[in-house]
Amino acid sequence: MKISQVLLPVDFSERSVPAAHYAKTLACRFQAELIIAHVFELRDTYLGCPEMGVDPGWYEARREEARNRLQ
Repeated sequence: MKISQVLLPVDFSERSVPAAHYAKTLACRFQAELIIAHVFELRDTYLGCPEMGVDPGWYEARREEARNRLQ
């Protein structure tokens, strides 16, 4: 079997750490690309509606926070 990519969904839980080690080992074993994905749900109230007093930079702040945690 040829594996060219390994997808690792990350939620920053305790289980993410051993899963990351396993995914890295698997990717190295098959010389595959390791793709790490962190996804969060955007709700309508979070989309930066000025009438609701939601900070328009909320999404960007969450993205930067996730990027830092992945590092």
